[in-house]
Amino acid sequence: DYASSTVQLFTRICQTLGKRFAPFASKIIPSLLEAASAEAGRIRPTDDDSVSGPNIESYVVSIRGFGEKQIVIDTAALKNKAVACHVLYTLAQILEEEFFPFIEQTGAVMLPLSQYPYDEKVRVAAISILPLLLRAARLHVN
Repeated sequence: DYASSTVQLFTRICQTLGKRFAPFASKIIPSLLEAASAEAGRIRPTDDDSVSGPNIESYVVSIRGFGEKQIVIDTAALKNKAVACHVLYTLAQILEEEFFPFIEQTGAVMLPLSQYPYDEKVRVAAISILPLLLRAARLHVN
């Protein structure tokens, strides 16, 4: 995927430049937050067949108390979400206090993803970034 490869390229550039990447962060972080926020999975009634496409996978599960439900996952969006979350983590780790301008938006996106039901990589990145956001705030204040 072209977008995913481009984002990973920026991550490698950031790893090479370190904190000198900070002036460019404002150009990439909004699109990362958008990708991390994108809906990649949802639960629908089993009689809803309106969702289809080349990257769509669906599973029917029986949920106690709710009956049968269909879990619909957009695999391309899920991959982009996972990559975006990992890149945000990497940027926060490398930029440290330079990440401060983005902590509020990043926290608002990542905190709910700490319980994301469709992908463990998303949950791990979301949980792992939270201490880095606190560190960025602390370093900025000191």
